[in-house]
Amino acid sequence: MWILCLALLVSVRADGVAAKAEASPMGSSGSGAISVSVSDISSDHHDTSLHYQLRLENLCFKLRANLRQPATAQRCQCNSGYYRNVVGGCVPLSQCPPVCPTNSSYNSCGSSCERTCAQRNPICPAICGPGKCMCNAGYSRNTAGNCILERDCPPTCPGFSTWQTCSSYCEPTCTNPNPVCNRACAPAKCQCNPGYYRSPSGLCVQWNQCCRFN
Repeated sequence: MWILCLALLVSVRADGVAAKAEASPMGSSGSGAISVSVSDISSDHHDTSLHYQLRLENLCFKLRANLRQPATAQRCQCNSGYYRNVVGGCVPLSQCPPVCPTNSSYNSCGSSCERTCAQRNPICPAICGPGKCMCNAGYSRNTAGNCILERDCPPTCPGFSTWQTCSSYCEPTCTNPNPVCNRACAPAKCQCNPGYYRSPSGLCVQWNQCCRFN
């Protein structure tokens, strides 16, 4: 495979001498030549030239190395038992940050009150907690522990109820605490938490408070 070395044009002004050099093609074997003509610019005899042949092995070798560096090129590598961190240093495995789930990243200054779908703007002390994976900017943690876009967070439910994507068609109520239901999913909605019952006023209350409605 032929590699065409870049044309090389050099002008040298030293002791009244100008030199012109041009690279010629070379093969994959690394052979090639530069034709150099030297003329005395202080002389009127510009047609009298000296020609020299200079080998191109080193020049074209460097050109190939820059254009297509082999995978085995020498470089610094971490010693055995050490690993490259994000800033380029070599550290033991114990100092490597954990691999965080999707839409989250490791923060060495962890917050004790991370943004969640249920609490979008928590008031937190300005102190660093232990390092941990935290949701990226624009994401909040949902009830399943995943970081999702804030616009995808479910609606905020009233007290003692939770948003259920697979809700029940027959939620326990104060008037019917043990309904018989199939397991088909009803449309997503806020549903009373376990141990709570839907009162006639629409609130989720404990059973001992249902007597006010019976």
